[in-house]
Amino acid sequence: MWVGKRVAVGLIALIVAGSAAPAVLARSSQDAGIRLTTTPVDQSGLEFRAIRAQGAPIVPGQAFWLEVRRTVETGPLHFAELVDGSPVDLGSVSWTDSGSSNGTQILLADLEIPAGTTKGSHTYQAIFDATATVDALTLELTLDVEPVATSVSISTPLNPAQTHHDIILSAEISSVGTGAGRTGLFV
Repeated sequence: MWVGKRVAVGLIALIVAGSAAPAVLARSSQDAGIRLTTTPVDQSGLEFRAIRAQGAPIVPGQAFWLEVRRTVETGPLHFAELVDGSPVDLGSVSWTDSGSSNGTQILLADLEIPAGTTKGSHTYQAIFDATATVDALTLELTLDVEPVATSVSISTPLNPAQTHHDIILSAEISSVGTGAGRTGLFV
């Protein structure tokens, strides 16, 4: 009986190991055979961030994107926002090829958070589901969404301006925060 069990275990190991499945083989504690195990996700190959176009700060009422950049194997991804300590699903996303660096493929997943985010602290999650080869993983990102102080300065090279003559007004709009200041020229 023991010989038959040993042959069956060896045959299963040969079938699993001979396939292209990237599984890890391990012996169970009761020597009842072989079981498949998963490996943890290498977090050094993941980046989770929130972005707005042109580096503008994330402010109340404006749309922004949650983005995950990965160079390691993970399971399927979906995003959630923690509301009163409970995750509220924001949806699943697909991975897009973003090229490679030093021979390592870079994949991106983006989810737009539409206009309407309120002032205050918001916690978002990037949730990676487990697969047959990798463990589940959840990354968190906390954003402090605050209005940005803005000032406007208007100037003209003509001082004083004359009536009934065209003048050029230059407006400079500046803000404090991570975004770049805006400038414009109006005639």
